[in-house]
Amino acid sequence: VAFAVCVCGVFALGMSTLALGFMMKFSHQLVKAALFFSIGLSLAVGIMGLLSGQVLMGVMGLVSFALGCCYAYFVWGRIPFAAANLNTALSAVKANMGLAGVAYF
Repeated sequence: VAFAVCVCGVFALGMSTLALGFMMKFSHQLVKAALFFSIGLSLAVGIMGLLSGQVLMGVMGLVSFALGCCYAYFVWGRIPFAAANLNTALSAVKANMGLAGVAYF
């Protein structure tokens, strides 16, 4: 059991390090992808709700889709600022990675 825990811990450490690097390199695209994902998922919920006969769920999904589109339109110009904030936060996390070990022991 202890061996499995150690293997999982090392694997998680490696994956989180890769994810941190990925997020720092592609912060602009990550913010845009999050917006598109939210909009797409709302549209999918709306369509699936209507197809399954759940009118209220379909309407709420489509309303969420419309609000998500409006939100994306109005914040699109602020994506560089959000990406810069994300990079700053990730840089702080990367600079203080040693504190994670202290937190667990």
